[in-house]
Amino acid sequence: MTFQDQNLQCVECGKTFIFTAQEQIFYQKKEFQNLPKRCVDCRAKKKFQQSISSSKKFKQNTSSESLPSRQPVSCSRCGKLFVPPFDPKVGMSIFCRECYKK
Repeated sequence: MTFQDQNLQCVECGKTFIFTAQEQIFYQKKEFQNLPKRCVDCRAKKKFQQSISSSKKFKQNTSSESLPSRQPVSCSRCGKLFVPPFDPKVGMSIFCRECYKK
């Protein structure tokens, strides 16, 4: 089966985004049934909002320990907004997954 890039429309912002052939292969390997509904930026915002929500629930259920809350940052190369898997240090170059692979 060959995959080709597809243009999809984000349900959040209405922006057209590309669902690449590589992403389609990933979706097939993971056996995902649905196409992505959100562009990369809206996915990052949603993921961030979910992490805030879950950390608030966690804080309510634990003692007064505070968890670091990760915030969306812009990729140093392409400028795309994403939530890094770590807390970046000030002045550190941060790359999104796609730019990091390059």
